[in-house]
Parts: sequence; structure tokens; C-alpha cells
Amino acid sequence: MSTIIYAYLIPFIGLIFLIFLIKMNHLFNKEQSRLFIISIVINLILIIATSTDYIISRQTNSSLWMIRRITSFLNFAISPLIPILLIKIFKQKKDTIIFYLPFLINFIICFFSMFIKIIFFIDINNYYERGCLFFIPSFTVLLYILIFIINPVTSHVQEKRMERIIVTSIAVTIIAGLLLEIFYYYHFLSYGFSALGLIIYYILQNINFFSKDSLTGAYNRQMYNYMLDKINNSLNCVIALLDINNFKYINDNYGHDEGDKVLILFVNVINKNIKDIASFYRTGGDEFMLISTKVTEDVLLNALNKSKIELEKYDLSFACGVSEYNKEDNLEEILHMVDKKMYINKNQIKNQEKE
Repeated sequence: MSTIIYAYLIPFIGLIFLIFLIKMNHLFNKEQSRLFIISIVINLILIIATSTDYIISRQTNSSLWMIRRITSFLNFAISPLIPILLIKIFKQKKDTIIFYLPFLINFIICFFSMFIKIIFFIDINNYYERGCLFFIPSFTVLLYILIFIINPVTSHVQEKRMERIIVTSIAVTIIAGLLLEIFYYYHFLSYGFSALGLIIYYILQNINFFSKDSLTGAYNRQMYNYMLDKINNSLNCVIALLDINNFKYINDNYGHDEGDKVLILFVNVINKNIKDIASFYRTGGDEFMLISTKVTEDVLLNALNKSKIELEKYDLSFACGVSEYNKEDNLEEILHMVDKKMYINKNQIKNQEKE
């Protein structure tokens, strides 16, 4: 009994506190918060089921064998729900029946395993045996964890690589615990690691909300100011100011919803071409800044020209001002120069449109 308390006490308390934090936090919408809480509740149920199964397995009273069948069923049948819910939290597209098919197959097989030795079986003497298809629940969990890693972690367009590194680390830890339980009969690892993963994932998404513009996924002005402080007299970089042409006309004539769609499209196109070479910041309504510590001005301009060509398909254009900053320079002067170049470019575009 003390072994269970030591193993699951901190994860259990951590998950309870996480539920209260989610209820107090208004960064996520109701559906996202609901999915977070459901995944936590499932993790708590699995901790209780695993603990109960362990306690009963140590009892000599053979009349408890049916309870062990139920706890084993819960353990194997609903564990894939945790990665499924985490996938759905930030997934914008609706899922097809194919997405849920592995879970449904696993659930049905686990249900019949309470009566026939397929995945597991506990006889009337409370003796546990693995069935010939014991690997299916683990395979199902691994499948959804893999989808969780491969799919975009959030709707944000930047820093996917870092997010995937963090999510992959969480997944690898859970998988390691799962494999140790399967092959070496360790106890109380996978759901403890799963609880830790839920807490880390929730913290990660909170960081995203505080650092990103909620509409476009570009970094917000706060992160832009942080980056300016970081590069000031410390790093060489290229700075660019982008401003969407005729954006006020779009808002006034087609509405702000259409304007929002234009902003999202603009960010997606620009980010596709600069995501590996620069950081993207939304500093105003339709004004954006790029800062790159990786490439030269020519390389960044080439990426922006590719974006201009692509945006022409949507009858969109933007003016830009680009300049290199050396750590010996005055940063305010460089920013003023970038701003001046952008307005010169905007006037050039207006003059071309008049011709």
C-alpha cells in the first residue's frame, strides 16, 4: 500500500491542482479547457484503477477477481483516450471515423477480454495472465502518441520544431515507462509519467498564448520588445518591417472578419518562406517585423520576394523596409531607417498602381 502512495501521491495531487488552474485560466476557450480537464480526469481514473488492481492482486481473497477484470479493462481500454484528447485540443479540423477506429477496436477487444483470454484474463483464483493479443492496447497508445507528435502541436505557425522537441520528450518518457511495465513488470510508471506530461504540456501551451498573437500565430509585440533588448549591442542581425497594402480599404469595404482572414493568410505565406531563417512579429494592426540572426539582407529579401509572388495570386501585396544591424550600430537609428525604407517602398507601389 505504501508503495502505491509513494509512487502516485505527487502525480495525483499535481493533476488535482491542474484542474483548478484550468478552471481559473481564461486563455483557452471552453472546449479546449473541457478537453484538458477530461484528459486529466481519465489519467486520475487510470491511476485509481491501477492502484486498485495492484492492491487486489496482493490479496488472497479469490472473490475479488471480478473487480480485477474491471480495473484491467479500464487500464487497457481507455488509456488511448489521453493522447486522443490532447490531439483534439488544438486540432481545427474535424476527425473522421478512421481516426477513432483503432481506439474502438481496442475498446471492444478489451471488453471481451473480461470474459475470454484475448488481451488479459483473471481467473476465479485471482491469477492474472496475458493473452495472445496483449500488445494491442500498447500499440494503440503508441499509434496515437505518434500522431500527437507528427501533427502540428498548436495552431501557431512558429517554433514548431521546439514544440515538437518538448512533446516528443514527453512522449518518449511515457513510452519508456510503458515498455518497462510491459517487458520488465515495473509498476506505477506510465500514468505517473503521463500526469507529468499533461502538466508540462499545459505549461507549454500557456507560454504559447503569452508569447504569440492569438489571431495570426506570429509573435506579439511583447516578444518583439524582448528580442530588441536581446540584440541591442549584442547580436548582428537583419531587421525588416512589413506593412500590408490597402488593408484599411479591405476592412472598411469587406468587414473586419475578412480583414482577419487576410492577416492570417499573409502570416502563413510569409512564414512559409522565412520560418527557418527569421522570427516573425505582429507589432500593430497590419504591421509586422522580421528579425533574423541567421542570414544576410539579400537572403531575407529573396524570401520576401517569393512571398510577394505567392501573395499576388490573392491580390495582396505589402511594402517592406529591410536593413542590416551590427552590434556597434545605434539600434534606434536602424529601426528608423527600416521604417523610412518601408514608406519609400509603399509610395513606389502606389505610384506603380496609378500608372
